Amino acid sequence: MSAPAGGDVGRRNTLAKVSLSSLSAAAAEAATFPIDAVKTRLQLHRSPGGGGGVMRVAGELVRDGGIYRGLSPAVLRHLFYTPLRIVGYEHLRSTVASGGREAGLLEKALAGGVSGVVAQCRWWQALLISLR
Repeated sequence: MSAPAGGDVGRRNTLAKVSLSSLSAAAAEAATFPIDAVKTRLQLHRSPGGGGGVMRVAGELVRDGGIYRGLSPAVLRHLFYTPLRIVGYEHLRSTVASGGREAGLLEKALAGGVSGVVAQCRWWQALLISLR
């Protein structure tokens, strides 16, 4: 049996990066979602006298339907957005740093910005298409 062609290995590596970044982003979102929900509720219901603490707000969230209400759209967003951003950044960084040299700070920042913008635009495009 022969070794896989270089293109097949590259595709498998890219697929592995996309899969792992999607999975890790979903796990991170699920782990931090309750904290973010409490923080957001505290920011929205800020009163001049303080008006209660974290535990009171967390209790209200649980009574109002749970601290994980709304998790599905957040995870779905990260399943597509994060791998586009991460794999896109790695591809742009390696393209800019051709010839075996390391990309400079400005090149890395530019690659990160461009990959973030592209991922954000592609995410919204996919969402709009799915809503039709």
